[in-house]
Amino acid sequence: MNIKWTVGMKVHEPSIDRGNILCFKLLDHIRIASENETDKEKLTMLLNELTLFIHFHFRAEERLMLDAGYEGYDNHHAAHVNCMESLKDHMFDFSDDKIEEGAILDFTEEWLLKHISSHDRKFGFYMFYRASCASISNTVPCAVELFQKKS
Repeated sequence: MNIKWTVGMKVHEPSIDRGNILCFKLLDHIRIASENETDKEKLTMLLNELTLFIHFHFRAEERLMLDAGYEGYDNHHAAHVNCMESLKDHMFDFSDDKIEEGAILDFTEEWLLKHISSHDRKFGFYMFYRASCASISNTVPCAVELFQKKS
């Protein structure tokens, strides 16, 4: 696959965008290592680092959501849990020589692309509208309230 992060993937929540960019940079780094025929022990270490980074990135996103009172938290968190379970399964299959590292990279790239374009973008819009509400009078209906009613 070899998907590169692009500006079109921005969700306009800086900490989430930075984490997403780093995910794609790590994926690219591992793909290059794989193409250079890096040994399995080193690839395993790199894939473990990727998995740990994704885990911490998800926790940071979720902390932002909870702090913001985001009503979509449960669905977003469930998506993160499913991803981590799938990554764990892929890592076991890789260690048992059932799949190659490329399968893990392809799965992760595809999952992140779909997740960013749906869940992360929805949260980015929520945060934008939330910030907009903070800058207007309390007498004007809050865009966040309108957004949540439509979801």
